[in-house]
Amino acid sequence: MRYRKFTRLKNYDYSTNGYYFVTICVNDRRDLFGDIKDGKMVLNDVGKIINDAWQWLGKQYEYVELDQFIIMPNHLHVIICINSRGGSRTAPTRRTAPTDDSRTAPTSQHIPAIRNGAAHRANKGISLIIAVFAIMLFSVLGWTLVRIQSTDFESNVSTGNLNSERALNLAEAGAQYALTQLSLNACWRTGGDCASVDTDCTDNPDWLSAHTVSPGQYRICCRQPVLGVEDGDAVIVSRGYVPQAVEPYRAMRQIKIEVELGSLTNVLQTQIPDPDDQTAGLFDWSKSNNQPPVAPLHTIQIEGAIEAGHYEADNDGTYDELGQDYDPPPGALLPNDITNPPNDSRTFSASFPSIAMDSFYNNPAYTHWPPDARNVSLRATASDTSTGSSLRVLTDNFFNDGGSMRWMAVHNITDDGADDDEENWDDAHWRIITNISGGFTGRRATVSPDINDDWDNDLIELVLRFYDQSPPPTDYSTTRVYAGRQEVLGGETADMLIDLNDGDVRFVNSSLISEGDIIIKGPGNEELRMSYTAAGTIYPMLATKNGNILSFDAPGAGSETNRVDRRRIAGLIYSEFGQVYFNYLRYPTSGPGSRRRNLIYGKKITLDGRILLRYGPAVSPSGGFVFKPSLLDWDEE
Repeated sequence: MRYRKFTRLKNYDYSTNGYYFVTICVNDRRDLFGDIKDGKMVLNDVGKIINDAWQWLGKQYEYVELDQFIIMPNHLHVIICINSRGGSRTAPTRRTAPTDDSRTAPTSQHIPAIRNGAAHRANKGISLIIAVFAIMLFSVLGWTLVRIQSTDFESNVSTGNLNSERALNLAEAGAQYALTQLSLNACWRTGGDCASVDTDCTDNPDWLSAHTVSPGQYRICCRQPVLGVEDGDAVIVSRGYVPQAVEPYRAMRQIKIEVELGSLTNVLQTQIPDPDDQTAGLFDWSKSNNQPPVAPLHTIQIEGAIEAGHYEADNDGTYDELGQDYDPPPGALLPNDITNPPNDSRTFSASFPSIAMDSFYNNPAYTHWPPDARNVSLRATASDTSTGSSLRVLTDNFFNDGGSMRWMAVHNITDDGADDDEENWDDAHWRIITNISGGFTGRRATVSPDINDDWDNDLIELVLRFYDQSPPPTDYSTTRVYAGRQEVLGGETADMLIDLNDGDVRFVNSSLISEGDIIIKGPGNEELRMSYTAAGTIYPMLATKNGNILSFDAPGAGSETNRVDRRRIAGLIYSEFGQVYFNYLRYPTSGPGSRRRNLIYGKKITLDGRILLRYGPAVSPSGGFVFKPSLLDWDEE
């Protein structure tokens, strides 16, 4: 069974600078370039010509850098770097070429398709280089190839063989379309969704309607794998037809691909482990651990699959200790994980989904903070004349925005480079803007509590603040905010603060997306509730690409049940390259049953206090994430 990776990406600009891996195969896998003797490749005359042609390519084009190159008996692999600097050099000198003018090289219509070279794309960049290499290669070989395989050559360019190759190209195009759909929606299936039990492509509704791409059509079936027979999360069956998908057709080829998906199907997932970064892939539940040898602290209950690179439960700095950091198989890896059967994993089988920040920034459902009209940075230096409750900066119009900065927060980030995120957000490092003074060109604001002289000459940053807005029960309804500025001042990150110090804060059918950190502050008895009640599109509840999501403060006194009820969050909590830290967290107990669910995804995840997680596909965001399918197996049927 052949294994084959797709290297052609839909809508990818192959003129982009970068490294490209290319494989070129001899038709029908004939050994034309030499033989392997004593474990070494010995080139014949044709192989030597190809070697010379490769070296000439790097000399001919200044923007081509040759990396690795190997010739095998019936194929060759190259890694080529496009580094656009422009220009070309002299034409090649043939090493061995016929002098008889009557012996012409094959025309382009006789050159077999180079599927893995993407030569059918725009004739520039890597596509142009591959095309030039292939045309030059076959021109140099000329009558030599015809002489070696004159009988086979005639059959290779026969109409039947050409149509068959075209049908295979069409089948591959169909498979690429299916992979693109899966990258946008891991639950995409042609006959249902990822909850479907359909594992065959026998019914007509299982197939998409024929799609026309010159010189023919393709049809696709994407289904669930047959349990115990096929691997992966989805199976793609694609058929290519020339010239149409109805009989009589001249040629039909079918391929099947078993695909593993990155998706939001786990209740908790970390990034892939990185040997150079101890924080990547770590699930640290030592602060909530109630298993020996650590004394019982809190209850942790997880209903759903966990995918973590490393486990830490005893805070000894050594991960993945059987019976200490996780429970022995075949049971669940964590206590009170009531998934049946248990499906937690310490090794990764799915890629981490990537958030497409542009899709939220450009989504009209989201408002931007700060306003797009603001042309002043969110950062400034505090003046040494600041005193008491008067915060003064050295930047004009820093606090001006039509009053929108009143009740926002200001964060002292002078020490923000420290490793201790909790210390960076302690009470000494942030204040609330209670009033903006007029007549000082936006340089002065009144803050609470007083700063006295503690912030003189420090670097400060404005922060979007959410706070108690009476009367209850709903403070923020359908509030969807994007904090950060992709297109203003060359792009600028912004933090969000959910401040519970003044009272309960509730979000309904809302979504907070930040290019910086998302911080939850307030150690009292105030409640944070984030829930879904309405039908329609689900957006991530809390999400950032590079920032952290941090809730260090534990709720106030009371029973464990009362304390965890003060932190009810539904939906997705997500940081692609940052830490997620929660001290008490649970899924909501009100609202539609299918939406009383929560998920946590992060580069590193730390859980403290009592934790209750419950997976549900109904709260997985629709859109805004890129899933990266990986091919487990490619087979032509």
